[in-house]
Amino acid sequence: MRKTLLLISFLLAGLMGLSQESVGFYAGFLPYNHATLKSKSTSEVITLQYSMAAPALHAGVSLGGNILLLEGSYSWGQRYHSSDSVAGITASHWGAHYFFGGSFLPNKRVQPMLYVGMGFSRYQEPISKLYLNIGGKARLLVCLTPQLALYAGCNYMHSVNTKYYVESNLEVEAGIIGYLKPIFRRRSR
Repeated sequence: MRKTLLLISFLLAGLMGLSQESVGFYAGFLPYNHATLKSKSTSEVITLQYSMAAPALHAGVSLGGNILLLEGSYSWGQRYHSSDSVAGITASHWGAHYFFGGSFLPNKRVQPMLYVGMGFSRYQEPISKLYLNIGGKARLLVCLTPQLALYAGCNYMHSVNTKYYVESNLEVEAGIIGYLKPIFRRRSR
């Protein structure tokens, strides 16, 4: 119990230190997704794709000047197809992930970023199961002002704790992020 409390206090102290840097809040959508659920016991493969009519939404918090991302996502209206059936059925999905990484060019107007992370995801249909995922994220951040930016990128997540089904998920994301403090400095003229 003491070790757990000590670990939690170190994590909270680290997050408080990161929050002294610029904190940002972002929201966006996932216009493209391709998820595959493969059965380990049979040859069944279930493929899911987001449609542009009902894209997945995601929102999150950026801490430490984009060092740590905490994000959640929700999608509805996914069409999925199974290798055993031809008919497409509608599904919904939610996820919560955290990513650690950063920018190659901090304090610049255009910042390419790379992250690694982990989290949870759950599908309502076809298999109601909680998946533990690990993966990565690549993002390009374009600052419109010192406190407002647009971003676009892609994510790849793969499940690690599955007994019967394995999930792999490739997503494309786009959105807007607002910071409480400036994340780049304007050049003096």
